[in-house]
Amino acid sequence: MKVIYEHVDILNKHGYEAYVLHETEGFRCSWFENSTKIAYVEDVKLGEKDFLVFPEVHTKHYLDSPKKPDAEESPFRKFKQSVRKLILGYYIWDMEAQQKVFRKLYDSPAAKIIFNQGCYLTFSGYPLNNGNLRSLYCDKSLSAIIVVSEDSEKYVNFAFPHVPAYRVRNAINTSLFNFQDEKKKQICFIARKNYTDIVQVVNILTQRGSIDDFELIPIENMPQQDVAKVMRDSLIFLSFGSQEGFSLPPAEAMACGCIVIGYDGRGGKEYFDPQFCFPVESGDIISFVQTIEKVLAQYRADSLSLTKFGQMASSYIYANYNNATQSDDVERVWGQIISLGTTNKSSI
Repeated sequence: MKVIYEHVDILNKHGYEAYVLHETEGFRCSWFENSTKIAYVEDVKLGEKDFLVFPEVHTKHYLDSPKKPDAEESPFRKFKQSVRKLILGYYIWDMEAQQKVFRKLYDSPAAKIIFNQGCYLTFSGYPLNNGNLRSLYCDKSLSAIIVVSEDSEKYVNFAFPHVPAYRVRNAINTSLFNFQDEKKKQICFIARKNYTDIVQVVNILTQRGSIDDFELIPIENMPQQDVAKVMRDSLIFLSFGSQEGFSLPPAEAMACGCIVIGYDGRGGKEYFDPQFCFPVESGDIISFVQTIEKVLAQYRADSLSLTKFGQMASSYIYANYNNATQSDDVERVWGQIISLGTTNKSSI
């Protein structure tokens, strides 16, 4: 959700008119600070010069929408003047409301884009046998897909080779998630990620007496500032993410100087470098525990020897996933998308 807000802020900064779309009048996300432009479903009017961005988890409602005649060509070809509005949508409602709003938005003449932050959720809600696969991804009104990792780009390019796909790197908020070399004997992890594996790893470590001198901190239902503090204080972050679009928490932990151990979630493969972290094959519980024990043994023998891992990891994240790289990617990608049909850019 926060990434969508960030993209809208960047687009407005670069001279576009962009909004996050919500259903409930007056609503905006409050778990992170923002002054992002918001539009609401009942008020927004979309024309053929506008862009409408769907999140990947809501494209499933296309299955329940009345079939429309095939478009003769991409909506980009309809542009006669400059682009007007870019609307990025994210909806957290009951299923009936989601379907109703999707139909209203899909019926608009705006150019359709999918912002796919979780490629492994692309077919969530689809039946096992969908015949010829009636999907928004295969609809001629769809003009592009935006993703957030190299793995996601490969996924959508393979699954939908007929649709242009563009990658925008995420940015780590280093004003919160910043390097701290003074660490507590503390191990943190995201409690909602792959809970079955968490229970196995933690209980085996406990049974073996491997973490008696360490405190375990589950990260759950915390404000972002508190999450960042836990990561800054922690020596180790355990990554349990499975099949994710980018795997943001391990990157945030690396920025804080944590020793990261665990799963790359596939989306995090691009930054899970064995030079400065400890990747574990997804589902390999014994290797996960053995890797943690190996790192703890090294720490107990020579705590300073692990410092370089945290420093290298933090430096890598700072250099590759920052506000400047994200801003450059957003401007470049939207410039490429819009250039398919118009060379002008303006806002109203």
